[in-house]
Amino acid sequence: MQLNDDDNNENGRIALQRTGDLVGLLSASATKHLKPAGEWNLSEIRCEQGKLYFFINGQNVLATKLWDDSWENLLAKSRFKNIDDYGTYKKGRISLQDHGADVWFRNIKIRKI
Repeated sequence: MQLNDDDNNENGRIALQRTGDLVGLLSASATKHLKPAGEWNLSEIRCEQGKLYFFINGQNVLATKLWDDSWENLLAKSRFKNIDDYGTYKKGRISLQDHGADVWFRNIKIRKI
């Protein structure tokens, strides 16, 4: 899930790189209730039986099915198509990264559901 200050970060103006997007693959819904820069937003990523959901401040902004033919076609048309096994793992590690901008996280919880 992409997290940006869409109003003040260049990625906020690039399709598939806005807050709530599945970076490089799917856009979040156009209606997002983001709080202004300097206030905390609540982000939730949920994966249940091969279905992926992104929530921002309680609002479902993206939903997709993973690992089916549609997913494979999406990957094949993406910038990740030449990365072996990209988007195929069903378990692994969680990573938080930035690209040079200030970013803060708090109250991170990972639960098996």
